[in-house]
Amino acid sequence: CPVPVFEGRIRVTRRVQLAVKRVLRRPTTDGPPLMASPTSNLSPDVDRGHLPSHYEPRGRCGHCNALIDGKVFMWGGHCGAAGIPDDHRNVIDIYDPASQRWSQQKTSGPSPPGLIGAACVGISPYMYIFAGVDTDANEYCNTIHQLDTRSLVWNEVKAVNPLEAPMKKAGARMVSYSKSLLVTMGGYGDLPDTPQPRADYVADTDEGYKGRGWTNELGVFNLTTRTWSWPSTTGSRPPPCQNHSFTRVDHSRAIAYGGEQLGKSVPNFIYILDMHSWVWDTVTGGAPGQPWPVARAGHTAVSLHEADSGATDPALLVMWGLDDKDGILSDGWIYTLNAQHWRKMMLPDSLRGLADHTTTILHTDDTHKQLVAYGGLDEEPEDDDPDKAVPLADTTVVEIDCSGPSGDWVVTDIIPSSQLGHPREKDSLPRHVQLTLEEEMRHLTICEAVMREKG
Repeated sequence: CPVPVFEGRIRVTRRVQLAVKRVLRRPTTDGPPLMASPTSNLSPDVDRGHLPSHYEPRGRCGHCNALIDGKVFMWGGHCGAAGIPDDHRNVIDIYDPASQRWSQQKTSGPSPPGLIGAACVGISPYMYIFAGVDTDANEYCNTIHQLDTRSLVWNEVKAVNPLEAPMKKAGARMVSYSKSLLVTMGGYGDLPDTPQPRADYVADTDEGYKGRGWTNELGVFNLTTRTWSWPSTTGSRPPPCQNHSFTRVDHSRAIAYGGEQLGKSVPNFIYILDMHSWVWDTVTGGAPGQPWPVARAGHTAVSLHEADSGATDPALLVMWGLDDKDGILSDGWIYTLNAQHWRKMMLPDSLRGLADHTTTILHTDDTHKQLVAYGGLDEEPEDDDPDKAVPLADTTVVEIDCSGPSGDWVVTDIIPSSQLGHPREKDSLPRHVQLTLEEEMRHLTICEAVMREKG
């Protein structure tokens, strides 16, 4: 009999917790279930007296999205005090960068049970969803579902060896490899009765969460044979964690970074997985004076080059998240694989930090990208009560460019939700701000060189 997940009041162990963890780790005491929000298409925090001229998704966190054929498909999530909308399972939200508009489309077929904390990936024309919290059955799940983005029909992709599937969990991450393999990593949920010998598990020691914990399971699902397998890896694998990032940066390599376990961030290392040889390579820190971001969870990470583009210098952009002191971070960092080097990306103060959001990168060309950030949290809930959390209903488009003399990526434009889809000045970020950012980056580079000489 599965342990109920949602019943009872949640006990907050960190002042600001990711919505995934808030909901997933409810104690097993009796209490009222979450309430569903009205079925209106409007975000609950939209002023009804000033209705937008276009559809806007509900504010949410704990959702996931995938870029498929140039459009962003968004699934699930928790709407804070509004709970789980009644129609959440039967719709998909789609962002079209060409029109800068969201639309909500009805879906058919058996939709994924995992509404919160699911992992997803896109392999055109399909969107794949793995694991998450089943809010109807009040339990974690470990199923895989496929959405055909042309017909908007869901199907469950049933494994022929379901007993070999990863544990039921949420907060895991997933990438694709060779267009036929789904590679899942990490998560928090129901610890298995028979642990996988090629994975590690850490039990949750908090009272009321017995039988649950974190894992670093690396499960591979073959879409052709519909089988789960457990590759034999070498090298130091990441520790058990959830709410980390796991991002494919070229044809065969993916980077795992960040995450949390037992109420704090895991060691602040870079873990690079070669999915051809199944070798983990760990970068534990730079030389004295080399910049390195603070440990975090609930962040997002995207590849600055299309994974299958053949780029010779893969790079990872990490943005925002939550630090060990419950602070929401507002920084951005770029990690280059060849140099094994972090560089801080200068972000304008107007670009607020987020946690438990999603970020999708649109590859316009080699030197110009668009980042589409949606939802998440930017402040602590009132009275530290997660049921009073108000996830954002904002879409922010950030344009970045590396065509300047320094070759560094800089922010060149920020388009807030209120301006999406409307005529506007292209250069909304004043030129003097761009120049200031470039000057700060040059200053940072000089400081790094001096510190290296001293070191």
